[in-house]
Amino acid sequence: MLRLENITKIYSNDLVLKNINWEINKGEKIGLIGSNGAGKTTQLKILTGEEEQTSGSIIKEGNLKISYLKQEFDLNMNNSVRDELISAFEEILIISKKINKLEIEMLNKKDSIEPDAFNNLINKIGTYQRKFEDLGGYLIPAKVDKMLPILGFSRGEANELVSNFSCGWQMKIALGKIMLLQPDLLLLDEPTNHLDLDTISWLEEYLLPLKTSIIVI
Repeated sequence: MLRLENITKIYSNDLVLKNINWEINKGEKIGLIGSNGAGKTTQLKILTGEEEQTSGSIIKEGNLKISYLKQEFDLNMNNSVRDELISAFEEILIISKKINKLEIEMLNKKDSIEPDAFNNLINKIGTYQRKFEDLGGYLIPAKVDKMLPILGFSRGEANELVSNFSCGWQMKIALGKIMLLQPDLLLLDEPTNHLDLDTISWLEEYLLPLKTSIIVI
C-alpha cells in the first residue's frame, strides 16, 4: 500500500533520519515508537508531502488518500460542531459558494442582462451543480448527522461552539472531520496527549474495528 525506501532527512547539518525502510499494508495498524526528537513526526510529514525527504523514495499504491491528525488540532473555535464537521468538505463548499454567487448575480441582473449572457450564467450554474452532485454535496448533511452520535455529540451539542468543549472532545471533532473524508491511510500524531482515560478508551474502541490503515505515533 505504502513503502518508505532509504529515507534520509537532513535539516541544515542535523541528520534526523537515515536510511529509513518500512511499509504499511492495507488494513494494518502500526505504532511508530521512539524517543523525543527521533524523527517520528518528520516521517508522517514526509508521507503527506508536508516535508520533502533529502533522499530516498515514497512508493504509493494508486491514488492513495492520506489524512493526518496533528497534535495541534486544525479547528475553527468559532464554528459550531456541525459547521466544523461540514468544513471538512472543502472542495464541495467552494463549489457551493460559486453556485450561490452566480445565482445572486443572475437574480440581480435578470431585468437588464442580455439573453446570451443570461444563458451563459445558467450554463455555468448547471456545470457547478453537476459537479456538486458528483462529489456528493447533497449527502453531506446526512453524513454529518450520522457522524455526530458516533463521536458522542447530541443534536443540541452539535449547535454549540467548538470552543465550549474540552481538548478531548475537540480531538473527536478533528478526528470526525478526517473520517468523513474516508481516507485510505490515517496518520495520528500522539492522539492521546492531554486526553482523560474515558476519551482514550473511546479512541481505542473507535479505531480498532476500522478497516482503514493506521499509523499512530
